[in-house]
Amino acid sequence: MLAKARKIAGRYSLILKPHPDLGFTGRGVELSFVLADGRTEQECAQQMREALTTAVATLLELDQLPPPVADEGRRAQVNVRLSRDEQLFLTSEANRQGYSSLSDFMRAAAIRCSLAR
Repeated sequence: MLAKARKIAGRYSLILKPHPDLGFTGRGVELSFVLADGRTEQECAQQMREALTTAVATLLELDQLPPPVADEGRRAQVNVRLSRDEQLFLTSEANRQGYSSLSDFMRAAAIRCSLAR
């Protein structure tokens, strides 16, 4: 499972920024709650990859679908009407589970349901 998580996490995008005290800080694009730091840009990127691998492995262990890679080039759009309460609830749940958007959360949920059949 760790090898699968490493392969998925290796495709995720990183945002690295200089930090006056830590050297560099980083966060994931697809899993924005995953953070790391390092004295150098390379060390920070390495720490980010390890943290993302751990997060993806945890999701897989919990039978949850990790978020898709941000640059997979989705072009089709589907509109879904929700009440304000439904939108707030689903957005909150998406954030709680580490999804970067409600769209990613709903897509993963639909795929998970179809795979469970």
